[in-house]
Amino acid sequence: EGYQIKVIEECEAVYSGIPIPADTEIPLHRQWNIVAYLPTFELDAGAPDYYVLSSILDNLQIAKDALGRFMAPSEEFSNMPPWRETQGYQVKVEQAGVLVYPAEGEEVASIQPSHSSQTHLEITPTGQNMSVLINGILCKNVSGGDNISAFSTMGRLVGSGVVDDQGRCGLAVWGDDLSTKEVDGMLPMEEFTLRLVNSGNDIELDLTSIVVKSGSGLVYEKDGLSVLEIAFETHTPDKYFLSEAYPNPFNAVVQLNFGLPEAANVMINVFDLQGRLVDVISDVEYKAGLHSISWNAVNVVSGSYLIRMESGNFKTSQLVTLLK
Repeated sequence: EGYQIKVIEECEAVYSGIPIPADTEIPLHRQWNIVAYLPTFELDAGAPDYYVLSSILDNLQIAKDALGRFMAPSEEFSNMPPWRETQGYQVKVEQAGVLVYPAEGEEVASIQPSHSSQTHLEITPTGQNMSVLINGILCKNVSGGDNISAFSTMGRLVGSGVVDDQGRCGLAVWGDDLSTKEVDGMLPMEEFTLRLVNSGNDIELDLTSIVVKSGSGLVYEKDGLSVLEIAFETHTPDKYFLSEAYPNPFNAVVQLNFGLPEAANVMINVFDLQGRLVDVISDVEYKAGLHSISWNAVNVVSGSYLIRMESGNFKTSQLVTLLK
């Protein structure tokens, strides 16, 4: 079993008794469980292997730690550092099952989130949260290391996460601490908003649009998972551009963001390395501004492909790699 403990200040807990073997079977019931981490060594929790929970991967929906960092295998995402002793973790499974931690791996030190999951905004965990995964960010200047923060309608900071090198961001939005009299987090069904701050802390942009892929969107739901695509306020670009595709390499779907200084027809095609046309992503007219489009390569074989964008006299191309 794992437990949540609230303390007034930092302290050390000492436990006595016979250690539980690392490979002991841990029964899991359907939906949420709090599990103890039994090994005395660290195990990798990163995508795409989620090694620490490999024994239940087919049954796993989401897992998260005390700081709200989480893994969501169905979304091919994790911002969790390696699991370590003394910690407990929340694990949600589709059906009852048994968790057995695997043997010590050799790759822990080399597989880490591309940017630190610690943010520069200090947020005190309240004991309950929801997970928000931003899979697509439409903003010309967004880059790895930028910060996306969540705010309540009263302006209270309730969550913060860091954009990774694939243009994705996972963050915990913290609910109200029921052990305090004051409201210090989100209430059930309360709305929140998102704000982008670049890594230099000199540009701050407000959310302008959102596409909810799954979950409750920007509405707080304890232990929920919202998957979003979002856009932040920015000016019409002064020139044509095609941002770096993300994620890259990718498994099935790759996201493309592009900007137009004026309304124009946009043709985006995919070619193999022999120059043969593989797919047509776009051949329509767009208004001036920022736009987002995706390429679903589920029926395409693994390999490297050239994505080429043409609009008026503007032409550009980039290489993407499909891994299955």
